[in-house]
Amino acid sequence: MNRVHLDTHVAARLAGRNKITLSNHARHLINFAPVVISPVVVLELELLVEIGRLKSSVDHILELLRQLGVSILEQAFPQACWASRALTWTRDPFDRLIVGHAMADEQSVLISLDEDIHRHYKHAAR
Repeated sequence: MNRVHLDTHVAARLAGRNKITLSNHARHLINFAPVVISPVVVLELELLVEIGRLKSSVDHILELLRQLGVSILEQAFPQACWASRALTWTRDPFDRLIVGHAMADEQSVLISLDEDIHRHYKHAAR
């Protein structure tokens, strides 16, 4: 089974053990496939901490994610950048790179609550 990618919002909520409503399909994927985040998620988390939208440090968030079995996917990042160029449906560079990384990783599932991502990436799950 391919890896499952998490977007920033989902990763932050899971790390904080916050309530998050995911479909049974998404929960199944998280439980039975390797779960990863892009390095872009790490950068976006850092920016969210800097502007005060997240209270924990990124290192603490990453440790909580590691405890849940989530790892950072460093492979295919150059390909992610190339794939992201075609994602003109958003001007958000984080969304472009996060989706591009899932695409470059064998069209992996991306678990996201973002409606734009669901409209444009056929392998998105909630």
